[in-house]
Amino acid sequence: MKITRTHPVLRDTLWGAITISAAILIFLSTPLSKIQDHVYSGADMTQIFVLSSLTQNYRPQNTLYFDTFEQHEPWLMFNREMLSQGKIPLWNPYNANGVPHLANYQSAVFSIFSLPFYVLPFKWALLLSAFMKLFGIGFFTFLFLKELGLRQIPALLGGFAFMFAGHNIVWLDWINAGVTVMLPACLFFAERIFSRVEHASIHMFHVSEPVIVASLVGFCASLLVGLLTGQPETFYFCFLLIALYVLFRLIGLWRGARFGRAALWKVLRLAVYFSAVGLLAAGLAAIQILPFLEYLSNSPNEHRGPIWQSAASSDWWPLSLYPNLLGSPGDARTINLIGRVYNYNEINDAYLNGMCLFLSVTGVLFFRGNQYRRYFAFFGGVALVWLIYAGNLFGLKSIFNIIPGVSFSFYGRSVPIWLFALSCCAAFTLNHLLEFTGKVRRALPRALMTAALGLTLLSIGAYGAYQFVRKYSPAGYDADAILSHADVLTTHITTITVSCGIGIAVVALLWIARHNWLRSGLAGTALFIVFFQSGMLLKDYNPTSEDRFFYPVTPAIQEIQKSTAGQQLLVMSNHLLPPDLNMVYKLAITGSYDAVDVQYYDRLSSRMFDTTWPEHGVNRVNELGLKLFGIDSIITYELDTYNGMFTLVTTGPGYALMKYNNALSKYHAVVNAVFTHSDEESLAFLEQPGLDLSKTVIIQSHTAAQSNLVGTVQDEPNTLKIVSEAATRIVLDAGGRVQPGYVVLAKTYYPGWKATVNGIPQPVYRANYAFSAIPLQPGDNHIEFYYAPDSFKTGTIISLASMITGLVLIVFTRRYQKRPTTSA
Repeated sequence: MKITRTHPVLRDTLWGAITISAAILIFLSTPLSKIQDHVYSGADMTQIFVLSSLTQNYRPQNTLYFDTFEQHEPWLMFNREMLSQGKIPLWNPYNANGVPHLANYQSAVFSIFSLPFYVLPFKWALLLSAFMKLFGIGFFTFLFLKELGLRQIPALLGGFAFMFAGHNIVWLDWINAGVTVMLPACLFFAERIFSRVEHASIHMFHVSEPVIVASLVGFCASLLVGLLTGQPETFYFCFLLIALYVLFRLIGLWRGARFGRAALWKVLRLAVYFSAVGLLAAGLAAIQILPFLEYLSNSPNEHRGPIWQSAASSDWWPLSLYPNLLGSPGDARTINLIGRVYNYNEINDAYLNGMCLFLSVTGVLFFRGNQYRRYFAFFGGVALVWLIYAGNLFGLKSIFNIIPGVSFSFYGRSVPIWLFALSCCAAFTLNHLLEFTGKVRRALPRALMTAALGLTLLSIGAYGAYQFVRKYSPAGYDADAILSHADVLTTHITTITVSCGIGIAVVALLWIARHNWLRSGLAGTALFIVFFQSGMLLKDYNPTSEDRFFYPVTPAIQEIQKSTAGQQLLVMSNHLLPPDLNMVYKLAITGSYDAVDVQYYDRLSSRMFDTTWPEHGVNRVNELGLKLFGIDSIITYELDTYNGMFTLVTTGPGYALMKYNNALSKYHAVVNAVFTHSDEESLAFLEQPGLDLSKTVIIQSHTAAQSNLVGTVQDEPNTLKIVSEAATRIVLDAGGRVQPGYVVLAKTYYPGWKATVNGIPQPVYRANYAFSAIPLQPGDNHIEFYYAPDSFKTGTIISLASMITGLVLIVFTRRYQKRPTTSA
């Protein structure tokens, strides 16, 4: 279609999309320019670990990117592998003797932002996924502001500000930024509905109108994207703001209709529509939600400590203007104080930019004349409430615990609320400046007041930065490092200060400028300053790595793969090979790196190996633990510590692979069983001296008749054979048995694992506190141990039913639209 003046909305939307895309391409220009031999990933972190290192003394570009290369990218590779085989990646067999994969939520199996990884080469998928996240954030923020009636440049300014805000850049390769897309998208579709209702009059609208139907579908799809992207805490906080905005607009509609009774019923009906669409989205996402809730109910709760109730420090406020005061892990020239003072990602994810902060404060000063003061008041109030919550101002943080779920959530996951609210406030203010038509005698005092306010705020910010640097000034570094850091710091402060000064001048001049071309030029300058202070400032924070560092299969890895052949390993230090990096190399280890764990396994691991959360680093070894966990070999720094227990298999620079001499097979049959009623009783039996785990299994059962029953004391040869072994199915044969017994599997006990013996379903017992056991009968036993969780089945059924329901409702409303109207 040719875009002419008859299609201004389509024209503005297209130019908005082009402008946003161009800004993202500039932001991604470094990885794009290096795509031939680099990958947009922090995988150069592999070089600091012994087994995956190709070179010594290598310094990764950004040491804060360990989560992405340890967790998310290996998970995506596993997703890709399983889906390419036509299998849903339900279970991760490589970590913690098996751990739920789909259910851990952050695996994001069904996320739209994971889709590129399933169809494209990995290096291109990383770039496309990042582009999709940023574009979704920026474009939907732009559309939302345009739907409210803002001009093009103010709407773009809001989109740029939120798109390149700290949270969405420092967490770009995590899953957090993907969830954030839901916030502006839902508000855009909600506002389309409210705008249509207001335009048609609250008394006349009908839900079957095409615009409302399409918008409800878009609202549902946006919620579904957020639900499936994989960060429940970020989703939760964004959903709170969406619900609050819908309530704000519903009250506004009723108020606009003069609080009439008929209008109240219309408003309530509209509220029911939004609620129904929300429930429909939850139903569509049940395939992910139900397994996650099952995992959560089977995980320990002792790991969530005081951090979840922590507050932002009042010392950090200068970073809202100068985020790199203490250096940046993305800039090798600076002294990186992370770990000594603060975590760059956690602190600077609340960074917006000085230009938007100044516009927001200016909007407060001239609030009464703003055409959008109602919306400014709403979003400004949200920002203020967030400050009280995040900073625990006046000690009021605990009040927010009355909101269900808030007390269990880290305040940092709520940062998008703050950033989006201020981005909107800045856009409202710029729009007001562009529409101000007062005479010069009214405009000049405002310009002077604006300039004075801006210079005052900038002076306070610069002084705060000076005091901040003095308080946390680097010490203990050599002179060259300090000088280099000082040069970068001086450049950072200078460029931010100068750009803020130009921004103050731009805002002051907008009051008195009268020509449209001059106003457009000044507004465009403000837009550029926002991009300069956000997108350009953080442009190369996300690292690129040489292709050779992208999960290299080193000689050490090859030797371990060859020597262990899929056996269970105990890695004695995460500096050798951290979890879940092992997934890439298909090495089965006891460690697992996730925010959720299986409670029995986590507690037994801690008891046996003194593991440290969250990566389950091993601090000690004992033979009971080695047998319980089915450990065949260990990888260690030390050759002499465990003499007598192990035999050296191979050694290399910085590591040794040692085979455990008395290893108990991870799948073995026993004839004796001791039944217990409690965790304490199970642990007491396990730790009894002389317990032979090759002959006896401890089974926890609540059936009184089975209390302390012990089978025959006659030994029987272990004839168990592995027929096949996959992520969710293990097939074993135990032939020629004389006596009944149990097959014990050093596989994590977890709901959803089922078993058949000779085709007959058998119970799966919790054995040896954290593992699994299946009863055997005399004779030949063909055992199938498979993972088929009811939570996934039920979730799939609910998701399919929700999909059918949604399609039926759409068809019904379309047919309603086509019904001929009859006249009285």
